[in-house]
Amino acid sequence: MITNNKTSGNLPSIASSSSSSPSTIVAPLSKLSYMWLHETEEALPKECLRNLISLRTLDLWTCPLPQGMRYLIALQRLEVRYSEVVDLSNDWDEMEWQGLRNLLELVVDSLPKLVSLPMGLQYVSSLQSLNIWNCRSLIAIPEWICKLISLQKLSIWKSPNLESLPEGIGALTSLQTLEIRHCPILQNRCKKQIGEDWHKISHIPNLDIEEPDEEEPNEEAKEPARQNLELIKAFGCCNCSTQQLTHWLLSCTFI
Repeated sequence: MITNNKTSGNLPSIASSSSSSPSTIVAPLSKLSYMWLHETEEALPKECLRNLISLRTLDLWTCPLPQGMRYLIALQRLEVRYSEVVDLSNDWDEMEWQGLRNLLELVVDSLPKLVSLPMGLQYVSSLQSLNIWNCRSLIAIPEWICKLISLQKLSIWKSPNLESLPEGIGALTSLQTLEIRHCPILQNRCKKQIGEDWHKISHIPNLDIEEPDEEEPNEEAKEPARQNLELIKAFGCCNCSTQQLTHWLLSCTFI
């Protein structure tokens, strides 16, 4: 599905079923400011991207990545979500990223093939917000992140294999907010004062780092302790096991 909900002026909405080819869309593409592609079998053709000179927001959900992103000179927000096949680090070359001179926000969500950030991203010096969510194969944030001189917010969620932050993050003087959630290894390394990566992030004003969850015993494991506590409350301290104490109580006759 391709929709346009935020066009300039009074342009009509544009819709196409997932079975339709994007090349068949007829629209005043040069005036589009928002586009959402969902479950398309084909990527947008390069000829189409050349005409999207006013596009400010592009959402790509469960669809192939188009070639020709460098033509989106007005693009400010890009989302890439929900794809088992997309590998953002390899599907676009550096030239594609270099063309995104006005990109302010990048959202990368649920891309299981993503192991590291794409090399070309280092040239997007305009980027202010980088959100990496549910990319479970991600193992590293590259040192070149220090080149993102405009970055104000970095959010990392559900990347359990991410083991550390790069030293380069300390050079991001514009970074105001760092969010880390559901990344147990990284959360331990970022503990205040004592974490191995604490010195890299201590300068950041707004730190939202979730404490690692302590493993809770299951209900079956809790039950014997709960039974013993109730018996102790009733009859005082005892060195007997819960089973022994319970058996003794059942054999007694209370008047």
